[in-house]
Amino acid sequence: MSFSKKTIKIPRRERQLRLLSSTLAAVASNRNTPEPAPVAAEEAEQQQQQQQHHQHNQSSSSSLAAATEAAAYHAAVRSARTAAAAGTAAARAPAAARAIAAEEQQQQQQQQQQQQQKQQQQQQQQQQQQQQQQQQQQQQQEQQQQQQQQQQQQQQQQQQQQQQQHNYF
Repeated sequence: MSFSKKTIKIPRRERQLRLLSSTLAAVASNRNTPEPAPVAAEEAEQQQQQQQHHQHNQSSSSSLAAATEAAAYHAAVRSARTAAAAGTAAARAPAAARAIAAEEQQQQQQQQQQQQQKQQQQQQQQQQQQQQQQQQQQQQQEQQQQQQQQQQQQQQQQQQQQQQQHNYF
């Protein structure tokens, strides 16, 4: 009984599943290099090789191929779920960044409103001061007018006194 070495050909679907699995694993871990095929697929392949060397039973070989294909499929599904979870986390990050940016914008708007209110208060105070100055100027003008009237009255009185004195002499 002699054993002949046979080249093991991996079915096309299994190769595609392995490639998909390694690509999804690379995406999930944010790396550009694909990872080796999942451990479950490698173990199943090793079992298949050992059994092919020790047994020439075609049915066990085909069942191992099916088990390998199933293991590769499940590994691809796990990788896809991991990638989906990573994608969900990545999708949440921009939302959090937008929320932080919105809060910062609200704070800036509140600060601007406070500054505008302060400026308005300062303008009101300046207007009040100007009004007070105008009132003071009006009062000064009134006082000057009163002084002028008093001076005129004094002059008239002096003139009258002079006339009376002149008339007396």
